Amino acid sequence: MLIAFLAYSHLRTATIGAARRHLLDLASEHSHRVAEVTFGDWCVLVVGGHQATAQLRLQAMGRPNEIAFRVGQASDHDDDRFLAVTLQPTSIQVQTDYAGSVPAFYSLEPSFVMSNIEPCIPLADGLGASDLDLENVYGFLRFGHYIWDETAWKGAFQCLPDCIFKFRQGSNDAEHRYLASIQATQERSTATDKEVADAFYELNRHLVGQSLSNANSIILPLSSGYDSRLILAAVAENPHLRERLSCFTYGDRYSIEVLAAEELAKATQTRWTWADLPARFLELSYLDRIGRVFGSSLHMHGMYQIEFYEFIRKAQQSKTPLTLTSGFMSGVPAGQHISLLAISAEGDSLVRAMNNFSQSNIWSKKELDTLDCFRGNTDHLENLAEERFRRAFQRFDGSVAQRSVMFDVWTRQRAFISYHPRTFEWLTHVRSPHMNPDYANFFMSLRDEHLHDRRAVELMLMRRYPQLASIRSNSNRRVGLAGPISYAGTVLAKMADRLGMRGVMPTRFRDDAFDLDSQAVRNCHSEALYPFNGESVVQSAVEQVVGNDGFLGQLVGAALGGSSQAYQRLVGWQALAFDIQIAQTGRSDAKR
Repeated sequence: MLIAFLAYSHLRTATIGAARRHLLDLASEHSHRVAEVTFGDWCVLVVGGHQATAQLRLQAMGRPNEIAFRVGQASDHDDDRFLAVTLQPTSIQVQTDYAGSVPAFYSLEPSFVMSNIEPCIPLADGLGASDLDLENVYGFLRFGHYIWDETAWKGAFQCLPDCIFKFRQGSNDAEHRYLASIQATQERSTATDKEVADAFYELNRHLVGQSLSNANSIILPLSSGYDSRLILAAVAENPHLRERLSCFTYGDRYSIEVLAAEELAKATQTRWTWADLPARFLELSYLDRIGRVFGSSLHMHGMYQIEFYEFIRKAQQSKTPLTLTSGFMSGVPAGQHISLLAISAEGDSLVRAMNNFSQSNIWSKKELDTLDCFRGNTDHLENLAEERFRRAFQRFDGSVAQRSVMFDVWTRQRAFISYHPRTFEWLTHVRSPHMNPDYANFFMSLRDEHLHDRRAVELMLMRRYPQLASIRSNSNRRVGLAGPISYAGTVLAKMADRLGMRGVMPTRFRDDAFDLDSQAVRNCHSEALYPFNGESVVQSAVEQVVGNDGFLGQLVGAALGGSSQAYQRLVGWQALAFDIQIAQTGRSDAKR
């Protein structure tokens, strides 16, 4: 499988060397192979396994009319996340999957360059702090993610989901065509609860079996939620898959995630291990490994995934290749956030809908207006965000509920959730059974009552896996599958925790705080806030762009003093600063 690529016009000579070195360093650190080919007007580097890179070399040696390869997927079928690239002598074509879960960042000035590794673009363009696009940065800080095709940088963009983009040599335009792989239909609009449950049961079994049939050793990060439960259920009833399955759960020992996962594993008689992580994942080496892949395309979170994998690898004590699977893109296409978004009509404010996510409240409009770089301009920037959100919402042709699902997929979810497989793919094989157009199209064939809050998922679990359904979940805010008694116990436990009376509740109802980030900040201290861990040049550069001297230092002091709010406000700036440092120096300077 190919993990990363860098493609550029042969006209690029001045700064492309820094981008090349960045990609080659990533490959070397993770012991991956590199293949380099020149084809027509283009130069391409790809990173991945021996077989995949060798195949690309063989293609190029055959003097073909075109060269094609895929990033993020082992097969030639659209049954998982992928980015398909086709080289012709004078053009490059790129196809994104329906969710845009493998990003393609590009710049056309002074000539074409593209990579799924975001720092390669500012490196290739020779950018610095003054090249930040503050309109785009506002959206990143305000909502926790970029909205449509923008990046942090002037003149740099990302390909939209479910599209074919075509770039021609010498052109400063990107031609693109929307594929409409997901369609709203009326196929199951009259189906009964039983018919919906049975149809989804068969689909889930098929997709999980298809995805994992060739895996030698299956690793499932198991939580209390519906998404990993869907995979567990399908694997556990397949004897050939279950014998290869091992489940792992991280978090506080008495959190709902760990307690429910333990019950689920017992119910299915599958191997399960609680991962008591040391929570040192904000040390510089971990920050570096994330920052050099994601740059400023994602705020600095997710490093615990690497620490989690290191625990799994040690616990397995096996040389057998591991295949990690997850519920990536299981919940959102099934209607997970319809009620949370609360979009009831075509003209509803989408900014207001997005405000219902906690990540959109870390930096409010009012708080960003206190920064000199945004002061007096936040009304315009909110309107710009509304326009960008509207493009995603109006792109899909369906009911308001169906549009809400795809709006969620194409804006927040493609960045916020896709970091999980993008982090793990550097370390092991990754398979995502539900990142499949057939899965999303199933839910787009249902009437709204079966789509809201993953109702079809609940119906299937209750009908086909009643024992698993009886184990409590935190997936819905209302009374869930486990029934009113379990729901009431969970609510009372939260009230007891606020009153300092957690000890009076039975263990099964306790819900200890699940806050690995705060633990990691305490454990790693100033390293956790790199490069804001001193009077660094990049910190001064960011403050100069913002126009508020000392504001980062104040946030750093509060975060080190134990303020989780201050830490959350820093992580977006931290990602931007990390990217600036890489762009200016060609390295992160985080590794010692």
